[in-house]
Amino acid sequence: MIKPLHDQVLIKLEEKDNVTKTGLILARTENNTEPDKGVVLATGPGRINDSGVVLPISVTKGDRVLFAKYAGHLVEKDDKKYVLVSEKDIIALLGDDED
Repeated sequence: MIKPLHDQVLIKLEEKDNVTKTGLILARTENNTEPDKGVVLATGPGRINDSGVVLPISVTKGDRVLFAKYAGHLVEKDDKKYVLVSEKDIIALLGDDED
């Protein structure tokens, strides 16, 4: 099990679909700057400020999030891809109906 520390968030990456709803197959490009999506699996306790107070993380396990492209550290375990990102790299929470 991977347990994040401080303000780190463990995210299971969502596979990117290269086929549109109408059936068009999209080419994969290396210069795609679209943010990544994933599901939060675990979080650290939060960032410690200069006064020694722990500032809790604003996302929780199970949240779908959008995070900055190329943020964090890629981790592979049991043939699955995860990413550890700092909370500041999370851009938004996604609802169930958003893609």
